[in-house]
Parts: sequence; structure tokens; C-alpha cells
Amino acid sequence: MTDILIIAATEQEVIPLLNKLNTEKVSDKVYVSEINSISVKTVISDMGTLFTSYTLTKEIVTGNPDLIINMGIAGSFNNDISIGDVVKVCTEEIGDLGYENKDSYVPFMRSGFMNPDSLPFRQGKIFNNTVVNSDTYKNLRDVSGITVNTAHGNRESINRFRSVYNADTESMEGAAVAYVSEMENIDYILIRSISNYVESRDKNRWNIPLAIKNLCTTTYNILLEISEQ
Repeated sequence: MTDILIIAATEQEVIPLLNKLNTEKVSDKVYVSEINSISVKTVISDMGTLFTSYTLTKEIVTGNPDLIINMGIAGSFNNDISIGDVVKVCTEEIGDLGYENKDSYVPFMRSGFMNPDSLPFRQGKIFNNTVVNSDTYKNLRDVSGITVNTAHGNRESINRFRSVYNADTESMEGAAVAYVSEMENIDYILIRSISNYVESRDKNRWNIPLAIKNLCTTTYNILLEISEQ
């Protein structure tokens, strides 16, 4: 039986999926279920790279999954992506690992302090080459992601960020999942549903319920298609 590990930052982002899977809650942040030929374990890590890295590493050590799915909502820098769209992140970059130099920000990967081509990085980015047997996944739009521990919501910092990076989406977990998965040589996919644009913070312009609904429907379809192989 194929073992799939789903990791998400919050329970809110996975509740509709858990309901579809008829999941059993086995502990405070862990759920288990089966769908056809696959076993699905869902764990909640909390937000940010620190908690995500620890939670995922612990699960890998104790469970050795065949595929890791990191699912969650995200902000978009790209206005060509609509609110509610579900995308797959094919490259990840750490967006807040660096230093400030007066009015500018310099990523460590571009500073000479770190080697931007040390495994699993290439030019400071992590590229995901995992292939899964799911038409739903294959048909998702490919995007580039950036991972931060402080979500942007200030015009000045957003403009400074845009001048340094060229990313489509922003999350708080993606690079952590990509890094740990790559280092442990485990297949993984990063699925994001757009809840808002990265702009001056105005939650009246967000649509979290739509993003979560589409995220969970898409993830369920991917699981179903994998299980039918």
C-alpha cells in the first residue's frame, strides 16, 4: 500500500478534505484514512518554517512516506492568477534569509555567504521534479514560490521584496517542505490555492473559504487518481 503524508499549517485548510476522506483523528494534530490502494496520514504543523521542518522531519523518521503533499492557501504576487485558483509550486526560494544593508535587502544565497548551488539548491532555488500519476495535478498551473516567516502586507516592504525576487506565490511552509523532502530523497508536491493578492493588507479583498474549498477538492481528486493507478 502506498503511504502518503499530507502536511498543512492549519486544521482549517484541510477540514473539507478530511470530511471527504472519512478520516479518523488519532491525536491532537494527526489524522489517518485510506482511499482505495493508499494510506493517507494528515498532520498539522502550525505556520512557519521552524514548525514545519520539525513536524515533517519527525514524520519521515517515524513513518517513511512514499509521497509528501504540502497543501495550503497562499498569497499571489501575480494578478494573472485569480483568487481561488489552485496551482502547483515547481520552484521554491527562501524569502527572508539574508541581511539588510541600509535601505536594501540582500539574500544570503546572493551574498557570497552561502553557496547558491549547494544541494538541493540551484541558483538559490529548489526545483521540484516529482512526477505523480494524476491528471488533476499535471494540469495545474506551474508557479514559482517564495517562503517567508512574516507574511507581507506593507506596501514598502512588498515593493522592496519585488525588487529582489520574482515569485508568483508566497507561503510560510513551502521551502521547508521542499528542503526536507529533497534532502531525504522523498517525492513531494506543493499545492497552493490563492486566497489573496500580496498587497497592503485588506482582508475584505480575501476569499479564504473559496480558496480552502478549491484546495481540498483538488487535493482529493489527486489522491483519488493516485489511488486508482
